[in-house]
Amino acid sequence: MRLRLLGAAALLLLAQPAFGQARVQNSGVFVDRTGGRHSWSVTGTHALLWDRQPYLPVGGVFCSRWLAGGQKEEDWKRDVEGLEALKAKGVLDLIVNPVVSAVRVPAEAWQRLVDHLDAGGFRYGVAFGAGVETPLTGTVVKPGSYRVRDVAENVDVTWTVSDADSARWVFADKDGLLLKVGEARVQNGVVRVPYDPRFTRDSVGLLYPRKTLAPAREGTLPDLWAGFDGYRDRLLDVLGRVKFGPGLRFFLDPLAHPLGLTGDAEYFVPDSPAFRLHFESFLTQKYQAIEELIARWGLLDREVKDFRQAAALVPLGAGRRGVAHFWDPTTGRTVEMDGFWERSRYWSDLRECRNDSLVYYMNATADLLKREIAGVPVVYTYTHPHRMYVNRNRVGGFDGLGVAAYARGSALVTGGADSAFSQAGESVKTMWFLVTETLDTASPSKTAVGYSSREALFQDLDWLRGIGAKGFFVNGFQVLPEDVYASFQLLKAPEQIEWLKEYSSRLNRGVDVAQSQPRTLPFPARAAGLVQAGPLGRGGVWWVPSTAPGEPLEFGASYAGYTIALPEGPVTVLWSLRGARETHLSVAEPKAVHVATPDGLPVPAKVDAKRKLVTLVMDANPAVIRSGGQDVFPVEAAADALKQLQALVKQAADAKLGADQYEYTLSNAASVYQRSPRMAFNMCVEALNGIGGVVLPYHWLEAELADPHQFSEAAPEPAASGGGLLLLNTETKPGPGGYTANFRFTAPVDDQYMIWVAATPRGVQTSPFTVLVDADEPRSSADATAVGSPYLSDRLAWLRMGRATLKRGPHTLTVRVDERAASGRYFLALDTVVVTRYPFTPSGTARPPLALIDDSAPVPGPERPRAKKR
Repeated sequence: MRLRLLGAAALLLLAQPAFGQARVQNSGVFVDRTGGRHSWSVTGTHALLWDRQPYLPVGGVFCSRWLAGGQKEEDWKRDVEGLEALKAKGVLDLIVNPVVSAVRVPAEAWQRLVDHLDAGGFRYGVAFGAGVETPLTGTVVKPGSYRVRDVAENVDVTWTVSDADSARWVFADKDGLLLKVGEARVQNGVVRVPYDPRFTRDSVGLLYPRKTLAPAREGTLPDLWAGFDGYRDRLLDVLGRVKFGPGLRFFLDPLAHPLGLTGDAEYFVPDSPAFRLHFESFLTQKYQAIEELIARWGLLDREVKDFRQAAALVPLGAGRRGVAHFWDPTTGRTVEMDGFWERSRYWSDLRECRNDSLVYYMNATADLLKREIAGVPVVYTYTHPHRMYVNRNRVGGFDGLGVAAYARGSALVTGGADSAFSQAGESVKTMWFLVTETLDTASPSKTAVGYSSREALFQDLDWLRGIGAKGFFVNGFQVLPEDVYASFQLLKAPEQIEWLKEYSSRLNRGVDVAQSQPRTLPFPARAAGLVQAGPLGRGGVWWVPSTAPGEPLEFGASYAGYTIALPEGPVTVLWSLRGARETHLSVAEPKAVHVATPDGLPVPAKVDAKRKLVTLVMDANPAVIRSGGQDVFPVEAAADALKQLQALVKQAADAKLGADQYEYTLSNAASVYQRSPRMAFNMCVEALNGIGGVVLPYHWLEAELADPHQFSEAAPEPAASGGGLLLLNTETKPGPGGYTANFRFTAPVDDQYMIWVAATPRGVQTSPFTVLVDADEPRSSADATAVGSPYLSDRLAWLRMGRATLKRGPHTLTVRVDERAASGRYFLALDTVVVTRYPFTPSGTARPPLALIDDSAPVPGPERPRAKKR
């Protein structure tokens, strides 16, 4: 039931250089095969100007049978028929996708298609299909996901694992001492290790599967380190011989479609010799000597002699799971480390090396294409918030971000388009922002072709236009393989081609879309538990996630907000959790403070330079405060904290629970309230955290602190309630008791209590679960009521599980998972469990007050308690 203590550091904004630089206008010149010169540039509103005119395409994806199918004449004829049908409807914008890697298609085949497109007046982008096809292999280090407990005597131990050819396994006792290490083949998705007498009931088996990262719609990571040089040479050989005409507009995803770090990638240790060589070079440049690396990685074994050996090590732990050892494939032995994986620099070094490589390959490929093939913009499809999508080069590199948006309505935006738009604004150069594929769903099982109606198509594209997209390509006109994507073939619904033409005409004759941009209020990733991405009220402003640095602000149950370092300077955003109220902001230089609404309108405020206060009315709508980086503190938060503490002290005293020390703190906090509200607030917070555990108005149980639990791991998540989540993510079937997480709490009185759980929203990816209190009847998530809006980018939601009649005293609440999700995995993320006998209105990570606040009551004065001083 912890409240957050607010020090001055919580409000300081540490601006990073990339966010403080003025953006450079991105521009170039494309010389077509006839010698025609086409200048292009990207505006500050993320629009592409071509020959000084806005290019606002409305089209679709065209997967060429001719390119993909081995250049058969019947495929050529079908492609031409499709293109002629589009041309007849006046739809001339498309993305040509070869499906197979672009370098597998002969230059002559490319030229024939390009010639036809140019002759027909098409405006086209060229996608690169599969791109680099060299697969990346390595070890997945997720010991929490591949963990077997309670090893039974004389019974073989098994794990279920997919997409793996072999795996290393480790057995350890409860103290982490290694009992046995080995390797096994994966047969029919199962790893089996024969029972060994050294395995005891309390020993743990951990598996580290060797996998190949498979291409996926959500993101693909090929072995760029081994495959890039050969791919680059083949690109020059194939596309370098293609003469593009005036219809070419851009290149899309030249390395992979899409390039991204999803799934197992964050805990994936590549075993590619080329990657290890690159990692060795990275380590050599980062550390002056191998002894420094040994210290930074926490190695206790001095047998690691050089950087080459270090680059080959495979960790056997991550976060708070695993064993305190590395596996050394060069010697076949384990290397002991100090056990503090969170403190070891290994994982941060590996990810920094990998991320730097990706940024290099993305920009180098873009420069190569523009220099050697055709000088048009190069676009990458955005998959998730990551610095790889920010171009920090003032000259060169990639030129735009595309987004794959699959949903209906506002979910098209909050599903990733808002994040992509935000990151498009973080590059040093101006970046084109467009939708490179969209439809109502990405599922191949979709039953109806394309859109259900003209209105549905218009509404969905309007949502995407509203978040700043300056180009729209539906998926698609022709999508391969056709039998898999039968409902993605808009060429089979010619009326929908007409709808696209109509939308394009409306777009280009309406307001100046190229110069318009959405009104947005960015929030940092760490504040995602307090903020719901999407439309902010009815004012036309969007709350959008940002990778800009910032911190959440929580002033008890009174105010919430965040700080964020934006290009124009540091900003504090605050709103009231208790409705409209007069608020006094304490700030060192109040005359430097400017307060506005999210859409930029000034908020009336009174400045008192003598008392160092800014007075305004604050409500649930966020106030955007620019103070030049000064700390801003709402004085009423301190007053509310004093009143809460006073109420709880009285409750504790009436119940004879021993409140003397808290009464003394109350008096001290009241005595400093006038001269230092912040100090009074911090004193109250510390006391409230203590007395809350005595009076117990409710239990706010952080899921990552469950003890014991059989979930995969307590995973760090800065924006979650306690800075972490309890995560279950495995393919392995549990024992007869299921996967469980236990929480202990004390009921203060005999009464009925409501149980709430903040967890992964119900759906095909989420395992159903039950909640039990002691030996009571289980309550199923399938019967629970979802309340409030999802939070943390829609990854978490509150469920009201039901009531429990409890006796005063200690109890154990258990969350249990017995079934797989519809996706086939056991998956569930837990943030918080709340047990309360008072009304509770969930809102992300915001906690209810510990006591009701009487607004009419005066702020407690500094009267000394009757109890003796301590």
